[in-house]
Amino acid sequence: MKRSLLTTLLLLASPAFADTLAIGPHVLVDGDASGKARQLLGKPDNIVQNQNRFGATISETWEWYRDGKTLRVEMRDGKVETISEER
Repeated sequence: MKRSLLTTLLLLASPAFADTLAIGPHVLVDGDASGKARQLLGKPDNIVQNQNRFGATISETWEWYRDGKTLRVEMRDGKVETISEER
């Protein structure tokens, strides 16, 4: 009984695996279409092409510079792959 309770508590306390970003009343999450990111955040200030070792583009990192922060959204196959924010 104690073991299952401890396991349950650990699972509830662990962080979520999906990236999310709240933009006003809207939320951007992993798997959303790139169009939704552009609709919610506007045109990116910078787009970085991420390439594999052979030079083929495998994803893009879209960057927005707002309020002293850099917001990065990695796009792969037209969908949000990761979301990160940096001061």
